[in-house]
Amino acid sequence: MANIVIVGSLVAGLLFQYLSPGVAGVVSVAGTPVVTVLLVLVGVQLGVDLRWITQIHSHVRETILISVSAIIGSLAAAALFASVDPALTARETSLIASGLSFYSLSTVILERSGLHSLALLCFVTNLFREVLSLSAAPIIARLFGVLAPIAATASASDSGAPIIIRACGQDTTILCVSCAFVLSLCVPLLTSVLLAF
Repeated sequence: MANIVIVGSLVAGLLFQYLSPGVAGVVSVAGTPVVTVLLVLVGVQLGVDLRWITQIHSHVRETILISVSAIIGSLAAAALFASVDPALTARETSLIASGLSFYSLSTVILERSGLHSLALLCFVTNLFREVLSLSAAPIIARLFGVLAPIAATASASDSGAPIIIRACGQDTTILCVSCAFVLSLCVPLLTSVLLAF
């Protein structure tokens, strides 16, 4: 259902721009407040149920290892892709990968930085990454273990959590939420650091 809403919203935006071409200027002006609202909403979402924070102390090592592995794996895959396809530089592919499947926030940050084409690639790539990782979660868990699907997506704290927990078992709930928390915090930081280079 969430994927239908996402695709429907994208199509509505495309139609709105097609029917009213001047809307791009309004979107450009609204970019900074949109990023601010997205960051506030991420904080609210993560703070809805703080009980998991009291339980996280027994999973700190795993949370750090999974989160760091997800970031390194994403950036390594981006660098590998850049070496295969000369159309994009390693910096550009790394900026796209820095979304960690959190397509909305990373896309807006890139858009506000004037990287319009890269923002579009970031949106499509990270949306595809989320849909693929959630759809393949049971297979990924079977092939690579129950921790692998948790590393696949920063969205594991919202729409992805039930799917990943169903594929990996209830024992992974705390890890799922804590890794999603860490990865969600890393998206704007990682994107900003990569933009500085």
